[in-house]
Order: sequence, then C-alpha cells, then structure tokens
Amino acid sequence: MVLISVFQVVYPFKTSTLVMNESFHIFQVMFDEIEKQFATEFDYRKEAENLCKIHDNVIKGGFGREITVPRPIWEYTSKVGRKMHFMYSKP
Repeated sequence: MVLISVFQVVYPFKTSTLVMNESFHIFQVMFDEIEKQFATEFDYRKEAENLCKIHDNVIKGGFGREITVPRPIWEYTSKVGRKMHFMYSKP
C-alpha cells in the first residue's frame, strides 16, 4: 500500500535526524505535520464527498454538458477504497 511505503521512507529519516542534533527540530515539526496530513488525506470517504461537491458545482455552473464528473458508488466506498462509475471518453 502506498501509505505504508511513504511512512517506511519518512519515519527512519525522521528518527535519525532527531537523534543527530537539536538543530533538526524543524524536521521534527515538518514530519509530524506530514504524518497528520497522511492520516487525513488517505480517507477515500472524504474524497468521495469532495467528488460529489465538484459534480454538483459543475451542474449548478451550467457546464454539465461539457464536463462530466464521475459519481462515487457509496456501497463500495470506505476509508481505504473507492469505486466510481466508469466513464467512456473520446480521444
């Protein structure tokens, strides 16, 4: 999973920089923030909600014929995965 591989790369660097010197405090703050962001950004339920908002705004803005935004399938949407309607397109 992508989330795990990112933490495997970030976490060893984070811990090694903290041990080296207190001047690396900025790295601690930076990596703590990155960890918090990863915890919230990889929630596909939130992404599905945003996708619905974008879809609704495209329709309200009068661009529904020019722009097609896929809708999530809520029965198959969870924190770790999302399924959307398949969309055909022209090259």
